[in-house]
Amino acid sequence: MTVTVTVFGATGGVGSQVVDQLRSRGHTVTAYVRNPSKVPSTWGEDVTKPVPEGDRAAAGRGHPQHRGRDAAARCTPLRRQRHP
Repeated sequence: MTVTVTVFGATGGVGSQVVDQLRSRGHTVTAYVRNPSKVPSTWGEDVTKPVPEGDRAAAGRGHPQHRGRDAAARCTPLRRQRHP
């Protein structure tokens, strides 16, 4: 079974491994990245889409980038929010 997966943080250490594993199994991957220059040339143009600058909510549930996807992988670091 082939699935369509969105990967956030795709050019990081974990995210790049997730993308490579998914692609090696024939799945369709959309990799959202902040810095397109970090995308390996082996991924091809059809895999990556830049995250709009400042869109930290892109990995949030219900975000438009999840529509039409079977799954999503968030491979971005969790940040602690400071409370005043």
